[in-house]
Amino acid sequence: MCRVDANRLPPSGPQAGPELPTESTAICVTIGLLPVATGIGLSVVLHFVLPLLAGPYYSRLAMDAGIAIVLAVSLNIVNGMTGQFSMGHAGFMTLGGYTAGTLTFYGSLLLRGSAAKFGGFCGAGELLFAVSCLAGGGMAAAAGWVVGLPSLRLRGDYLAIVTLGFGEILRVML
Repeated sequence: MCRVDANRLPPSGPQAGPELPTESTAICVTIGLLPVATGIGLSVVLHFVLPLLAGPYYSRLAMDAGIAIVLAVSLNIVNGMTGQFSMGHAGFMTLGGYTAGTLTFYGSLLLRGSAAKFGGFCGAGELLFAVSCLAGGGMAAAAGWVVGLPSLRLRGDYLAIVTLGFGEILRVML
């Protein structure tokens, strides 16, 4: 494991000698980034290989399952690891998705005059979509900050009520 053992640290102060490395930082960073790199590699392979092997229907099912997995992992982090009961995840995900979709649709209409897919891999249409996804994530994060700031000290049922209210406001507005 890549952790610092307090018993192995060199003494500090004027008599301290050169710092002794406890473990290689590059190895720790590599081990920490391994799950992220694996997930990105797997998603790229699925993006390009699955439509060729299974067709568009099963490719769409796999994409929907991936979106549900992202939502389940986010709920596990908040509800499982921190013990908070938040019900606003669907609202934040909806806000980010609608933002990305709106920017992609109207941005392609503005840039090309058509909403049809344009360009190949990393073409103008896919770059616009990537930028829109980042903007959607930023919008969801900003909404989370706006909702979370007043409810910082809330716990349990009160936090659930605030986040449920945010989700219902978004449902009615959209």
